[in-house]
Amino acid sequence: MTEIEVNRLWLKSYDQEVSPNLQYNPSLLFEYLDRNVQKTPYRTAVTFNKWNLSYKRLGQLSENLAANLRANGLRQGEKVAVMLPNTPQTIISYWGILKAGGIVVMTNPLYMEKEIEHHFSDSGARFLIYSKKDRGLSGLYLNRPMLLCCNIQAEQQAFPRE
Repeated sequence: MTEIEVNRLWLKSYDQEVSPNLQYNPSLLFEYLDRNVQKTPYRTAVTFNKWNLSYKRLGQLSENLAANLRANGLRQGEKVAVMLPNTPQTIISYWGILKAGGIVVMTNPLYMEKEIEHHFSDSGARFLIYSKKDRGLSGLYLNRPMLLCCNIQAEQQAFPRE
């Protein structure tokens, strides 16, 4: 057996018609979302509680966030922390940051103040997307632009059932 065959033992279990090498066009991650927006705009992208968010609406909202980030000074490759619970706003933030050229730094909204301080100093995030419900943030990051504050309850009205 060659070294390649030894390192790729799983290939023996492939069906004969399955190619051992994939051919694909390299893409930026957010381009996968953009393709789905174009191909299936009204298909459900996110289901949360009793309402749905289509790919079209997810694309629009993430573009809006990306524009907001750029307008507030986000530069290519800068880190943006997301401190939100598992909600559609988290997904919108993730895609919006990527579209703006930023790096997503996911943060646990249940962290205590000391953990938050370490996380932000360690990550070097310059922007923070958080919910007004988050505790322990007052005064913590006065020297850091806190770009976006999502009011989770009010935002649900922005995502009507589709």
